[in-house]
Amino acid sequence: MSKKTTYITLLFALLSAHSLITNASGKITGISFSGPDDDIHSNLVQIQIEGGYNSPNCDTTRAAIRNTEDRQHLIKFALTAFKNETPVDIVLMEEDKYFRERCTIKRISTVRPQAK
Repeated sequence: MSKKTTYITLLFALLSAHSLITNASGKITGISFSGPDDDIHSNLVQIQIEGGYNSPNCDTTRAAIRNTEDRQHLIKFALTAFKNETPVDIVLMEEDKYFRERCTIKRISTVRPQAK
């Protein structure tokens, strides 16, 4: 295989892997905040997305960003996307559950519009 063919094959594999790990795509339909004194789940920004989450190990209706100092950029991004009704891609952290089967969010990014 030539270097160019190897490069193209690797590029397609990486793009395919990205699409496989996305657990939700669409507009954010709801955001709720919980503070440190919440008895059920504290310090979270819980997000609902149109179409729900697609993960065999996580709740399909809700996921959350932990409200920590190092995740403030994710929270601000989610709020902006919600306000502007911008579709997003969300990747869940299936090994980090905060309430029953609800998983936390490890990545949120914009969805580029499809060319028509």
